[in-house]
Amino acid sequence: MLGNLDFQLTETQTLAFTAQIYRSRYEGERGVYFPNLDADPANLEGAEIRDGFEADREPETDRKLVNLQYHHADLLGQDFYLQAYHREEEASFHPFPYPGADGYTFRASKQNTDLSGIKALFDAEVTDTVGLTYGVDLDREKFDASQMTFDKAVSDATGGLVQEEASVTPRYPGYQVDGIAGFVQGEWQATDAIQLSGGIRHQTMDVEVDGFMGIPGGENDYDATLYNIQALYDFGNGHQSWVQYSEGFELPDPAKYYGRPGVSVSANPLTAIETDQVELGWRYGGGSWSSQVAIYYAWSDEALEYNSSDLSVDVVDDKKRDYGLEGALTRYFDNGLEVGGTLHLVRSEQQDEDSDWEKRSVTTSSTSTATAYLGWTDYTRSARLQANHIFDLEDADGQRIDGYTTFDLVLGQQTGFGKVSLGVQNLLDKSYSTLWGQRASALYSPTYGPEYLYDYQGRGRTYTLSWSHQY
Repeated sequence: MLGNLDFQLTETQTLAFTAQIYRSRYEGERGVYFPNLDADPANLEGAEIRDGFEADREPETDRKLVNLQYHHADLLGQDFYLQAYHREEEASFHPFPYPGADGYTFRASKQNTDLSGIKALFDAEVTDTVGLTYGVDLDREKFDASQMTFDKAVSDATGGLVQEEASVTPRYPGYQVDGIAGFVQGEWQATDAIQLSGGIRHQTMDVEVDGFMGIPGGENDYDATLYNIQALYDFGNGHQSWVQYSEGFELPDPAKYYGRPGVSVSANPLTAIETDQVELGWRYGGGSWSSQVAIYYAWSDEALEYNSSDLSVDVVDDKKRDYGLEGALTRYFDNGLEVGGTLHLVRSEQQDEDSDWEKRSVTTSSTSTATAYLGWTDYTRSARLQANHIFDLEDADGQRIDGYTTFDLVLGQQTGFGKVSLGVQNLLDKSYSTLWGQRASALYSPTYGPEYLYDYQGRGRTYTLSWSHQY
């Protein structure tokens, strides 16, 4: 359930409220049967789908979310925005086979995340040609996780279909991250053709981590100062070109970073991985055409790596880079027909021990993608056929992601009682291994069993019917 309420408090003030309650869970008795769990040696080959599945911890997600946003159009002569939000999410996972000296033991984790925050922003028109946006963000994230271990004798006897609780222990160390950030962004219309903009954001994060597996917890903090600058030139005939430099960062997951034996908080402070990026672009809009193309280059002095042995993450002092091209093109016709597409070509690389650039692992690399579509509308009826393509990808170790193409069709009809839409995803009912399925095979196999267990297939032809009415 998702609901929105908007209040017009005064001529210059509005208040918007959003709430969501979401639940997704598995209902049924179909499960994976492993015929060789009690063999000598035990193995996960020959699995099949059977009835009879039941587990004391089944996969499900529960989420509760509230969001408040206040706007004052003339506070101290400026636009003022204030947002407050809170989200609680509880996620349980499917029983998963972990190898051991005496075969496989099934376990399932449960993760709880609470996120709260406040954002305040002023948007000021300093002069006719200068604008200024500034504000502050506050947020708090809390996390804890447990792992249920299932009775091995019951799992072996039922081929993994029945999973009875044997014990519950912490899965990852709990943590709390408090963040505060201040930012300012300026924009200057230097001439009719030239627009300059730039800004700075400073963020500080305090991290508190609980003790885990005999390793004491502790506290540390990190901060990051990020800059951006852009110049845009308007040729005055529908063409625009820009160049920009920006900085971003990512924080390693504290749970997976510290959830390894022997990794203490005091000896391994958590730091932000900063990434710099430059971009050069051009776009055109006018007449019956709309087009845009940009090239970019992003680099960092550190990289995240996943450990398949314990599903943790490491921060390594290896330089990484991503560079590519993004483009979009649309042609409009007088009879309501339009044809268009998008293209994103990207290459992800990381330096090896000899400082040579090599393709990054398929588990962390981005894939190149393309779309093409044909659409038509007379503003009463509409139709759109779209092709979606993911390109092949291969890393330096020879691991591959095989690309695939799917087609989607959407039909719409306006009526006196709203709009009715019919969608058909994967129109040709193509069988394919999803992007995550191929990455999961590379990440989990062979440590946690053969590849086919993690080669998750895409959904077949799927129909959706929707109705909406505005009143």
